[in-house]
Amino acid sequence: MIETERLILKPLTYAQLIKYIKCDNTLEEELNLRESSRTISDELKEAFEQTILPNVADETKNYLYSTLWTAISKSENKMVGDLCIIGEPNADGEIEIGYGTYEEFQNRGFMTEIVQGIIKWAKSEPNVKSIIASTDKSNIASYKVLEKNRFRMTGETEVLLNWKLDMESAFDEEVMEAQLNDLKMNRRTFVEKTALLGAAAFLPLSGLSNHRAQRYKMGLQLYTIHEDMTRDALSTLKAAKAMGYEDFETFGFDGEKGTFYGYQSSDFKKMLEDLEITASSGHYGFSSYLHKPEADLRRFVDQCIQGAHALDMKYITWPWIAPEQRTMDNYKLMAQKLNVIGEQVTGGGLGFAYHNHGFEFTDHNGENGFDTILKDTDPSLVKLQMDMYWVMRSSAYTPKELISQQPGRYVMWHIKDMDKVTGDYTELGNGAIDYAEILPDPAVSGLEFYYLEQGGNYAHSPMKSVGDSADYFKKHLQQYI
Repeated sequence: MIETERLILKPLTYAQLIKYIKCDNTLEEELNLRESSRTISDELKEAFEQTILPNVADETKNYLYSTLWTAISKSENKMVGDLCIIGEPNADGEIEIGYGTYEEFQNRGFMTEIVQGIIKWAKSEPNVKSIIASTDKSNIASYKVLEKNRFRMTGETEVLLNWKLDMESAFDEEVMEAQLNDLKMNRRTFVEKTALLGAAAFLPLSGLSNHRAQRYKMGLQLYTIHEDMTRDALSTLKAAKAMGYEDFETFGFDGEKGTFYGYQSSDFKKMLEDLEITASSGHYGFSSYLHKPEADLRRFVDQCIQGAHALDMKYITWPWIAPEQRTMDNYKLMAQKLNVIGEQVTGGGLGFAYHNHGFEFTDHNGENGFDTILKDTDPSLVKLQMDMYWVMRSSAYTPKELISQQPGRYVMWHIKDMDKVTGDYTELGNGAIDYAEILPDPAVSGLEFYYLEQGGNYAHSPMKSVGDSADYFKKHLQQYI
């Protein structure tokens, strides 16, 4: 048994696996747990019968390397997910893992904590030198789990990313809890390990739900209605929710006071909870720290991490640099800073991203800031938030072409339209951008969140504009995401 901050990881015996397969709560009764609504697919049943159960029953093998480790929430006294080690260490000391959380417990960081627990256990096993895993390229949540636990990507196939964690480089301390999106299953074929089990049989170990397309919340960048937010945040958010917005990206965090829109972080979080909405990302004022001492920057990043955690955000985003900072030397310096911030934010259990405008695409004697950011930052530490308006206005590439160069890295999008005459912002549907044509594949992008935005040039008022854009988006574009 392994214990983490919130979980108990229990390896199931042969008899308990039989009860697990039945999904009739007899296992929960034996373990004195609350009832669950687990289900299990026919394919996973076959995997149990042909591989898992025979290996666990084989007394010549250590069953811990073949059985399910079920994760139990201490506070809820309920099973929340599973992890399986796929066989004993090979000649190189490698073990492979697969994992999954049950749908009702997703987006709470449990899977990251489960993997963290198995890493702790593996470090105590002298024959284990490294842990490997493979994830579908489209399964963002699954490889986020590995990134949070400091796995490094070692290669890829057409559909899979391969990962590895060497025990020598694994953390000695606990990795902080990560707040992730819905965690789906990490898949890996058993073809190389057994002739009895094909790739189709290694489905989510939880067996609780079939694969379904990601359901994205319609998001709004609050800069669009910043004045309304500063005047009356509660009424403004209520109105935005009524328009169909469910997720928001904040703008304007006061690190010294720990406030959003004049509210203490805890009070603003309570407001979001009462309205049953979320804030998954925030734009934070990093540009003023570009030339400040690193100690000052780190202090501010810590403040941002505290604020983001208070709101249960998933990402901290660097949104902008001042006009006087837009030189190639500063872009190169900023890339260094982005790596520093990304490491600190990732270590704090959050994701970090950079948001583009148009100035990054400006040519500087054959160079530009955007290429420098891509080239000089670590993709595992610095993700990207694509502003499609600015890409269409300023880049030589389309959004699809940019994403094809860095698949999986564009975890967020900003969607706004371009006035047909002036090139300024305008409401969705009033402008020149054909989003039905230019929207990339969310899975290839690595998309987790998107936000509608309009930075000015409102036809009537900011609130009327975000309402009009929401109506157009739901009718014409939401089907593509």
